[in-house]
Amino acid sequence: MATTTIEETHVSKVFVAADYRTVWEYITDPMNVPECYPNWTTSVAPEKRHYRGVGTRGDEFTMTPHLDEESGVVDFEIDAGSPVERPRSRLFAIDEHHCLLIHLAVRWEGVDDHGWQEHKRETDEDLGRMKRLVEIDS
Repeated sequence: MATTTIEETHVSKVFVAADYRTVWEYITDPMNVPECYPNWTTSVAPEKRHYRGVGTRGDEFTMTPHLDEESGVVDFEIDAGSPVERPRSRLFAIDEHHCLLIHLAVRWEGVDDHGWQEHKRETDEDLGRMKRLVEIDS
C-alpha cells in the first residue's frame, strides 16, 4: 500500500458570501459542474444511478455524488476507467450569510509533476469561479 505525502495533496478553500442552503444546492447539483468547473467538464447528463460527463479533452466519465447535507460532505466519485478520482469537499456555515468550502484533491497515480501543478491551479481557479457564480445568484 502506497503512502500519500503532503506534496500529493492539495487543499483549496473559498469563503462564499451566501447562505448554507444556497451554496449546498448549487454545489451538489451535478448539472452545475460544467458551468462551475469548465477546466474539467464540458457537459453532464443524468443516467439511472449516476451522471455521464464529458471532459475538456473529450474523455467520458461517470460521476456519482456521495452527499451528506447535515455534515456538509460533498464528494463526487469520478470514474473514467482507472484510477477512480474522488474529489472531496466540505461545506461549513460560518453564519447565516456566509460559508466556507474546503476542497481536497489527492494526486492520482500516473500524473506527472507538471500535470499535478496544472490540476492544483485549475482547481483553485474553478473554485473561485463557483464562488462568484453562487454569490451572483444569491
